[in-house]
Amino acid sequence: MYKGLKMRWITTTTFEIVLPNGKVAIFDPWLGKDPGMPKQFELETTLDDITGADYMFVSHAHGDHVAAVQQINKRFCEGTSGGRIFLPGLSAHAIACKYEIPFRDVVPVFPGETYDLDDMIVTALRCRHRGDDISPLVSRQKSIDMGKSAEDIFLGEIGNIDELDWAVTIKENNFRFMLLGGGVYHFDNSNKFCEQFNPMFVTRQISNILAKNPVLFAQYCHRYHAPYVFPSHHDLGIYESYKDYAPFIKEVNAELEKMGSITRVIDTERGKWYNIDVNIDLA
Repeated sequence: MYKGLKMRWITTTTFEIVLPNGKVAIFDPWLGKDPGMPKQFELETTLDDITGADYMFVSHAHGDHVAAVQQINKRFCEGTSGGRIFLPGLSAHAIACKYEIPFRDVVPVFPGETYDLDDMIVTALRCRHRGDDISPLVSRQKSIDMGKSAEDIFLGEIGNIDELDWAVTIKENNFRFMLLGGGVYHFDNSNKFCEQFNPMFVTRQISNILAKNPVLFAQYCHRYHAPYVFPSHHDLGIYESYKDYAPFIKEVNAELEKMGSITRVIDTERGKWYNIDVNIDLA
């Protein structure tokens, strides 16, 4: 019986992970189609292709990280025992209202909290997805000028201040990994946490700023103390397609090799399943 993980990148920061026991965790559920987003994706992966959703984890309230939570919840979670959707605490109520999620299904999560689930242990870390340098009033006015609804304005502003990274330990094999929803910010929670956590892999956004500097991106990846980094969010980046980042990722890996780092960045293919085995067969 396979004791590792299966994982695939669906879009932006949406990852679907099948645990060794067959349960499924979805991080930042979005299927690439949302009227409020500037870019839509013609994806082969649809709701019908989702394996399951025993757990869902949302890093923050922006649409490209949460907009499919209602569809997936209705397909897989309704009628269950509840408590399967882990949301940032400050925006949990707003997300539940906008996407009509029963409160019994929601777990509001605050930074530093740890959840001991049946098959994994999950710790939430404070992060920042983006570092807006404008005030909430200015942000609100910009949203009004764009014709946003009151609930969208609230979700947008909350999505800029209420954000989480997720550190996961699988109980069955002590396999550790991290899903990073944050960007580059003045505190270094994720890097410092990784010094002790030692994840097998992390997912890391290639921001538009870092996409112009492979040396800097390599330095960030090295500090996660993980053998593998799966990039994300680069389908909404500075290039037309995420596939255009292949030369950048190659440069990043060359820089990591020069640094003597164990870390390598995977040129992730959207929708492809990756088997991540953590066992050594000594027979």
